[in-house]
Amino acid sequence: MKEWGMYRHLGINTHREADMQFVADHRELFDVLLLDVNVCQLDRLPMIEKLHATGIGVLAGTVLGQGHLIKGKIGRIRTFADVWYLARAVLREEGRNLAKYSSAMRETLSSIPGMTPAQAAISFVLGHSPVAACVVGTTQISNLREVLSATSECLPAQSAAAIWRTFEAQRVTLSK
Repeated sequence: MKEWGMYRHLGINTHREADMQFVADHRELFDVLLLDVNVCQLDRLPMIEKLHATGIGVLAGTVLGQGHLIKGKIGRIRTFADVWYLARAVLREEGRNLAKYSSAMRETLSSIPGMTPAQAAISFVLGHSPVAACVVGTTQISNLREVLSATSECLPAQSAAAIWRTFEAQRVTLSK
């Protein structure tokens, strides 16, 4: 189909390690992979590096941990969209796990000077060269502006080290 011009690039969105491995093993089929990765799921970085090394473009999704990494994002219902985000965050196992293990990381992100927690989380993920881009959803223009400003921010090494220490202290694997 690609040879016939029916598409130029083929990508997949997956959460499963086995699927990521399949993509890495079949570079001739795939061009890009979208997977959940955030500062609470840094256990995925070796797979991301492997995908990148094979020439697969890596897009990071749920960079803000479905809202769990930002204080006050989950649980406050102001609009109909908030109902959807709350349901996704508590009904899915991954969302419940992020809720359970995100409080320490939320504190670390909040302590980074000169950045909002969202900017720090995005800057950290984008600071890994194998990650080509982040896919972030929002329902508010102010959130979009905050997220966009993170793309030009460079996370100081000491702040990145604090994020790593917090991740390693959790000793839990949220990814499958």
